[in-house]
Amino acid sequence: FPVTIGVLRLGGWSYGAKLEVAGVLLDVSRWELGGDKTNIYGAVTNIYGYRLSALHSEDTTSGTTTRGTSVGLKKQLWSTPWSLAGTYGEKYGNEATDLKAYNVSLEYAYSKRTNAHVVYRNVDAKVATLDTKQIGFGLIHRF
Repeated sequence: FPVTIGVLRLGGWSYGAKLEVAGVLLDVSRWELGGDKTNIYGAVTNIYGYRLSALHSEDTTSGTTTRGTSVGLKKQLWSTPWSLAGTYGEKYGNEATDLKAYNVSLEYAYSKRTNAHVVYRNVDAKVATLDTKQIGFGLIHRF
């Protein structure tokens, strides 16, 4: 099994490892700075032309722990450079910042490294003043 392990020191400590098992990429990482820490666990795979992803995080700041979980689905539209994607997630553990959110995006692949995106994002927070509805446009180029 190919395993990637990394450690980074930049203000705090960051550790991570990736492992691919039976076509599923598993990722775990941890960030620490003083008493604050974040653990992230993720998995990505492709099934029948769909890219499926899941992510879970645990964040402890000033003694309060919050958790978040999200799942995503992405599908290339036929044999075109267009893809449609969606993500749903929840953050919980602190009544003041608990929320549920989703986004839907349309992506155009100019090349393997350059993509344009149009995204709609909706955040439904327990505290109504944190509710958000956004539309975004972007260009991503991977170096």
